[in-house]
Amino acid sequence: MSVVKGIVSLSRPYVLFTTTSFYIAAAFLGINGIPALLPFFIGFLAVALAIASAHTLNDYFDRENDLKNPRTANRAIPSGLISPRTALVLGIIYGVIAVSLTFFLNPLCIILAFVAIPLPFAYIFMRKRRIPFSFICTMLAVLFIILLGSAVASGMYFPNLMLLFVVFGMSWEMGRTLISEVQDVDYDKLTNVTTISATISSKRAAQLILVLFSIASIVSIIIGIVGQLGIIYLGVVIIASLWLIYRCLELVRTPTTPNAINMRIRVPKYLLTICLILIVTILLNTLLLGL
Repeated sequence: MSVVKGIVSLSRPYVLFTTTSFYIAAAFLGINGIPALLPFFIGFLAVALAIASAHTLNDYFDRENDLKNPRTANRAIPSGLISPRTALVLGIIYGVIAVSLTFFLNPLCIILAFVAIPLPFAYIFMRKRRIPFSFICTMLAVLFIILLGSAVASGMYFPNLMLLFVVFGMSWEMGRTLISEVQDVDYDKLTNVTTISATISSKRAAQLILVLFSIASIVSIIIGIVGQLGIIYLGVVIIASLWLIYRCLELVRTPTTPNAINMRIRVPKYLLTICLILIVTILLNTLLLGL
């Protein structure tokens, strides 16, 4: 049972659940309707396995640092639940299956899969050697996930409002990544790791987080207005955005590690809310038009 628990924890189930919401929302938004079920589920499985592969391989290559960091010392590999070799094999298997699944989809999906292969390795080996690299990698990861959802459903990368959704997703992901840096700023300074938070101070990093999440909030509202998604969508998005901005202001006032930890836990709830109301709105509109 402990081995199963360790294997599951390697894939970061909560992060996986949160991140796949980009794919689902993009698929619905791409055609402003309900996507074909078989390719949709194949694409979903490919995205989920790709995310699990990236996290598992990250834990394998980062196992020595994880052991030294109090926040990550209880992960599956440093805690002894899973051996490094098992994690490496699992990560490779997940990745191979994820890429293979795209061959059952259209050529645009296959292209995305092969372009994305170097991304987890670039993140693992370069993220803390060049300040902006973690941002570049996580932004590209979200971009690929959104474009895959769009390509699966519509056969295009940027139909309808997809460009706006990409801006929303990348802004959110940059903010989330920066919160992680604020959370680890003391450890990074202690180990001479160069991050944006360690370089410009947690206070300024928190201010940047506020700017990024403000952009995401504004864009989510613009999507509702341009896409004519209705008053319910706009109401939910505005309330969620105000809540997010309020939490950001709390972090700006007190940019401490405990506050960053709380913020990191809360922020995915905003993303899930936006993606869920987007999916439900499009679903209901499609069903109502069919009556």
